[in-house]
Amino acid sequence: MQEFDITMMPSTSQLWEACGFYSKATVCEAGIKFGGAIYANGFTRRQRTGPVAERLVAPGKSVEIKIDPFDLGSILVVAKGELISVLCRG
Repeated sequence: MQEFDITMMPSTSQLWEACGFYSKATVCEAGIKFGGAIYANGFTRRQRTGPVAERLVAPGKSVEIKIDPFDLGSILVVAKGELISVLCRG
């Protein structure tokens, strides 16, 4: 049986895994829009400006995300089996 230190706080990724849930968000000109907020980084910029063949979805379409409902400062975008963290920009 594995021992756990009950005084240690779980990491962000552990909280996302335990408390997070999957949803859909829309790709827009500024990034990814979810709940009225825009999330953007280099990954989202490449999704909007890169070659069409390399994009997950076209602008205006939905992508799958995973969110922690207690912390919407960032979201995780599901991209080809990976989770990519994207920060909220406003």
